[in-house]
Amino acid sequence: DDLIPWIESNYRARPGAANRSLSGSSLGGLVSTYAVFAYPDVFSRAASFSSSYWWDAVQIDTFIRSVGIPVGLDRFYHDYGTAEGSIGAFRVVDQTLRDLGLTEGERFESLEAAGHQHNETFWAARLPNALRFLIDPPCVPDLNADGVLDNGDISTFVLLFLAGNPAADFTGDGVLDNGDIGAFVQLF
Repeated sequence: DDLIPWIESNYRARPGAANRSLSGSSLGGLVSTYAVFAYPDVFSRAASFSSSYWWDAVQIDTFIRSVGIPVGLDRFYHDYGTAEGSIGAFRVVDQTLRDLGLTEGERFESLEAAGHQHNETFWAARLPNALRFLIDPPCVPDLNADGVLDNGDISTFVLLFLAGNPAADFTGDGVLDNGDIGAFVQLF
């Protein structure tokens, strides 16, 4: 009620839940998880590093099951290091999220980081990928979704274009023409 309106009026921040993310580690991760599920009208994305789900695994799991996956949840990332201990609580919450319909991909990323411990060094190592997941838009010309722009994407575009598939409409005008070829090449 106070901080978000102040930030949005004093900084070049876009208002609205669709533009708000939060993240935290350990108990901050637990709070981030709770907030994105409890306040979907405020936050649409969260990254939760080494969440202390073990603090009260039954309560956070029960809460998530009771509210379900918010309609406005755009992206949720959570992780846990395998050398942290108490990984069972992470796996319970992770399974609950999957049971409720989240699948790894555009909206959900889950990571068990092999050998990672519960400290800032390991969280810092995982931060860049988590931020890319939270804030980077998908790479539109990566038509075969392999994470690399290469000849496979060019071939896929050509096949889609020749088949009249709307996925090749890179100008968004509903017509497949030279403009779409130019738009694809420019994005590529």
